Amino acid sequence: MTSSRKWMWAALGLTLIVGTGLGVALDRLLLEREGYHEKTIASNRGRAHAFWSESRAAFDTLRQEFRQEIRVLLNPEQQKIFDEMVAREAEKRKRRHQER
Repeated sequence: MTSSRKWMWAALGLTLIVGTGLGVALDRLLLEREGYHEKTIASNRGRAHAFWSESRAAFDTLRQEFRQEIRVLLNPEQQKIFDEMVAREAEKRKRRHQER
């Protein structure tokens, strides 16, 4: 795989991760604002939930592939640090999910 292609996948993966984070943050902000389009949000919540349920597996696969591609570019010491970072992020995600 060429270097430019790897960067393209890295940029795509990062864009998806950041976009998801921003979408969740915006959703939380809108839900916290009492009375702000509550009916619209409630009526679309089911559709959004179905979309994310269907998309979760595809996103998880993409994230795993993205991490594997990054890992190949790293030396053994960097791989260890990267693996620790990935484990910390997974733990944070697990805690956030449990808090819901």
